[in-house]
Amino acid sequence: AVAVCNNAVVLADKIHVAAIDLATGQALWSQALPAAPVPWGLAIDRDGRVILTLEDGRVLGFGPAVQ
Repeated sequence: AVAVCNNAVVLADKIHVAAIDLATGQALWSQALPAAPVPWGLAIDRDGRVILTLEDGRVLGFGPAVQ
């Protein structure tokens, strides 16, 4: 799964999700996944939070908490 935002691209494979800085190519963050993602189950909201749907039905969120 792939999603692009203003400053980064977020990639998810079978074992992890990561954000890569578009300008430098450096990893901004990475997280192991408990299950594989759904191929089109990745989205980024307007505040930069990542929402990822997994094949086992779980939905994960990454980013700053909503206040």
